[in-house]
Amino acid sequence: MWADGKQHGLGVFYTAEGKMKRGIWEDGKKLQWLDEEEVRAIEKGEMDFSLLFKEGESYEKIRRIKFSFFKGPENFENSKKKLRLMLSEMAQNPLATDDLKETSTKSFE
Repeated sequence: MWADGKQHGLGVFYTAEGKMKRGIWEDGKKLQWLDEEEVRAIEKGEMDFSLLFKEGESYEKIRRIKFSFFKGPENFENSKKKLRLMLSEMAQNPLATDDLKETSTKSFE
């Protein structure tokens, strides 16, 4: 979930090795990782993850946004693919870094 341009609520994190971890974020900061049992309980409505928030207004923020479990914003996956391609190109040709930055910045807009 995202609120005000920051991760807020349930979310997924991928390690450099590609391992998926699920957790809860508040104003862009990770509060805690969730184990599989907690994830299932949240998805079934048996656990109220909003009780894990530290700030009082955090629950109101998630009420204002479209509710979804463990998904990023609409263009997140597409932007992630573009970023991986850009990083791969930069690794293959470090001297072209400035050209790639300019091109890639425009493609994310």
